[in-house]
Amino acid sequence: MNLLLLCAGEGTRFRPHTLRLPKPALPFLGIPLACYSLSWSEELALKGLVANTYHLPAEIHHLLTEINHGFSKVSFSDEAPSLMGSGGGIAKAAPSLQGHENFLVMNGDEVFLPQRPGFMKDALAAHQSEGRLATLFVMEHPEVGQKFGGVWTDEGTRVLGFGKAALPGSAKGWHFIGAALYSNRLLQRLSLQIASNILYDDLTRALQEGEKVHIHPVQGWWHETGNEIDYLKATSDCLRLLSVDAPEAELLKKALRRYAGEDWALEKTPASLSLRFQSSNVSNESLLEGYNVIGKKASLGGLSKIRNVVLGTGVQGESLEAHDRLILP
Repeated sequence: MNLLLLCAGEGTRFRPHTLRLPKPALPFLGIPLACYSLSWSEELALKGLVANTYHLPAEIHHLLTEINHGFSKVSFSDEAPSLMGSGGGIAKAAPSLQGHENFLVMNGDEVFLPQRPGFMKDALAAHQSEGRLATLFVMEHPEVGQKFGGVWTDEGTRVLGFGKAALPGSAKGWHFIGAALYSNRLLQRLSLQIASNILYDDLTRALQEGEKVHIHPVQGWWHETGNEIDYLKATSDCLRLLSVDAPEAELLKKALRRYAGEDWALEKTPASLSLRFQSSNVSNESLLEGYNVIGKKASLGGLSKIRNVVLGTGVQGESLEAHDRLILP
């Protein structure tokens, strides 16, 4: 089975940072966001890694050929001159997804932290035994139907449709966490000619034609990271999870062990909780407050003062004063 990692988005809500790096390459706890999706997909016997690209494609190519993901084969589906959406993106990548009964699709810029391992194997077993077209990974979220559109189901796992408003006959709305298992026959339903949304266009049509689309609920932690404010909130939440050794922190530690390439440590003071890498440097005169990440080879010198700041790899700050910011080199 192959994995398609969706990396084509422009990250418009995260500008100006995404004018320099595509969102999957932005650092989260010091490693690229894409590493978290790759980490929780490891429990499946995946063969090839495919990534679709559009915005800053060279950065995605560089990222996925340099990091230690373990895939023996990596290929790219470049969508220039126009974005194809999640459905059209799968259609364009179809030549690289053929040859297996099923494939996995994941967003390349999500951080989801499951409470327990093994759920992907459970989902694949149900997906295969029931001959489903799609199995969507979902979680409970109080803002489904308000801030977020939902995946609406019957009292079991059968999907009835998608949208912000509850559908007639639906028992519950779920939050889609950006990952799904698909049967290879989905590829025959998609069009190379038009951009489409896999949920609202392609799977909605499949449901109307009687196909089996189901959910697989997962318990865990998820936080919006689509803009800088939410990204910083997610950073502080994850540092807290690490500091108390919560079950959800296991995937964070797993991803850091595999992708950081060096040792890291949490440093706690009465005023701050900060993640630092071995190659970083912070002067004794610097003052850290709140929740911070000091990236690899980053440096704070002089009388620097930061609060709720993420320093990217190699950032050099001399007497830096900053708060509530991501700072890239």
